[in-house]
Amino acid sequence: MGNTASGDTENGFGTYRWEDGNEYEGQFKGGKRHGRGVYTSANGDKHEGSYVDNKKHGRGVFTFADGNKYSGTWEGGKKHGRGTFVWPSGNQYDGEFQDDMPHGRGVWTWADGRTFEGQWEHGEAASYSKVHAEAACADGSSASVGATPTRTPSSAPVKARCSGLRAPLLLNVV
Repeated sequence: MGNTASGDTENGFGTYRWEDGNEYEGQFKGGKRHGRGVYTSANGDKHEGSYVDNKKHGRGVFTFADGNKYSGTWEGGKKHGRGTFVWPSGNQYDGEFQDDMPHGRGVWTWADGRTFEGQWEHGEAASYSKVHAEAACADGSSASVGATPTRTPSSAPVKARCSGLRAPLLLNVV
């Protein structure tokens, strides 16, 4: 059967369907996704937003087949700038991203209302300014802490090692 195209998939608006079931409907420039469009993967992932040279760039919403959802800015195909990542459990991270990872100021909120507000570096919690939580990673995994916070949270950094986009280890400091 092969790949199919309809409309102007060179320099205009059209639809391109790949043989594997992936599909893009939107604007094209020079035969590449460029401008606003919707890319739907055969596995159920879906991105609605802006593209530059075939990569997600600018504002967009990416809904993963597993129920995760990212709404925010993209640069060069990666989460970059301000955004919100929400898990089906109700947990969410709202803040800055760089190279697909939390990086900069951000707030992690668990579905039960516990929060961690602080600074993130390359996907890890580096320090905090406000904490209202207990020890846990969002997925139940364990993590190591590089420094133990005092009763004045803003004065003590916390290093958490939850892999990927998981919540940091938090101590019951309120």
